[in-house]
Amino acid sequence: MIAPCQPTTETPPRGTMPSARRLVAAVLFERPGAPDHDPPGVAAWRAWLFVGWVVVVAICYGAGLLGMF
Repeated sequence: MIAPCQPTTETPPRGTMPSARRLVAAVLFERPGAPDHDPPGVAAWRAWLFVGWVVVVAICYGAGLLGMF
């Protein structure tokens, strides 16, 4: 059984480590040169082709479960 979480009464550490962690996170995760626009969309025919493929696979799987194959 998983033990329930109990809230901690400890205060976060004060000092240079939290600010150093924030600095490292800012350097690693912020990308100032990243484009602000959305990526190009998928062509409609490719989306419908994928939907058709998923339907065919689901039908084949269901038929296999029913013993038709």
